[in-house]
Amino acid sequence: GPIIRNMPFNGVIIEKAIFVDSKGNEDGVLQPNENSEILLRLSNRAKKDIKLKLYIEIMDRESKRFISLEKFKLVKIPAKNSKDITIPLKGAYNLPPISFRIKIWGKDEKGDVVKPYYIVINSGE
Repeated sequence: GPIIRNMPFNGVIIEKAIFVDSKGNEDGVLQPNENSEILLRLSNRAKKDIKLKLYIEIMDRESKRFISLEKFKLVKIPAKNSKDITIPLKGAYNLPPISFRIKIWGKDEKGDVVKPYYIVINSGE
């Protein structure tokens, strides 16, 4: 029968994404005016190097105006290797206490897609 693979065609998966506010007060919550980041680990299971364009999207329309982050990033991941990437994130001065979802996904040069990874970040006073 057909081969069923959980892995996207190009062999790249997002292993994990975590929110870190170690540049701020380290309470795990995004504060107004706080500089923080999302740490990503990408794993390339293919036998060749893969170049990707990563997309970072805020899912909740209301939250978009309160958060600034890099919308995309170009990444090269060596064959059979993983790579850690940092995405800077900052809360606006008027950031209310909310919970927002970020979707991270990618596309390689052939247009093959890396399966999305979702992370939820809370903000507070």
